[in-house]
Amino acid sequence: MENSNKPLCIMSDFHSVYQAIWKVQDKIDEGYRVAILGDCIDRGAFGYKMLLQIYEEYQSGSNLIFIPGNHEAEMYSTLYYVYKRYEKILNKRELENGNRAFTEEDRQSIYDEILEIFEKVSADEDERGSTNGSSHTYFGIVYDIETYKGAAEKFIEVMDWLGSQPLLRIETDIDGKKIALCHASFDMGLYEDFGGQFSLETRLALKEKMKSNSKERNFYESYYERARTCLWYRTDLEKRLVPVRLPTEEEADQIVIGHVSQPNNEIEVKTLKGIRKRKRI
Repeated sequence: MENSNKPLCIMSDFHSVYQAIWKVQDKIDEGYRVAILGDCIDRGAFGYKMLLQIYEEYQSGSNLIFIPGNHEAEMYSTLYYVYKRYEKILNKRELENGNRAFTEEDRQSIYDEILEIFEKVSADEDERGSTNGSSHTYFGIVYDIETYKGAAEKFIEVMDWLGSQPLLRIETDIDGKKIALCHASFDMGLYEDFGGQFSLETRLALKEKMKSNSKERNFYESYYERARTCLWYRTDLEKRLVPVRLPTEEEADQIVIGHVSQPNNEIEVKTLKGIRKRKRI
């Protein structure tokens, strides 16, 4: 849990609307901590550039909190093995030579692999008439790697950072209120059992354990499904994805979620007494 003497500004679901980054920067310049509750990518051409800029802002030490959403989770899962394979190559190279530099062959291989994924996702979207626009995000990565020197290395850095960001956080606002933050639904059990560090990489590690450990499959599957709730929960559309355990009033004063677009750029605030309010971004 973080304490701060700065007010908290909460935003979510930019979906490639690049001008939203200007709003983030304005709020940081005004002295706010800004919490972004995921789904910055897809449905437009600037998702990856937006994610990259959020990463760079975070790395600069500014007052920025990022919690991945279901769209970031889909990208991370889809590109995970590309990212991890090249991360291992770099780590091995650094151990052997003390040099983590990419070769042109590395860069071309990553480009080719993500291009192949982009073409497949694009064809699938055309066939289904999908509006998710994940192909835009993959195209943005391919374009950057093709165009800019160092973009392949930056892809590895961004994916490493994205995978490590917790899906659930509790922050303390300037007035002392404890605010539980997540993309879709808050599970206090996940937050506690993983020390507030349940991330996309943790989620995929559980999936691997489900495959490899038949005796403990149900144990790992339970956590994996609960993580899906944090990313995907919609009260009216997916009733089976119910919150496992909401915080008590002693643990948090409010829960703030993104995920479902609201009128007038609003996000949903739930008090723990069951009263629903709206709060402008």
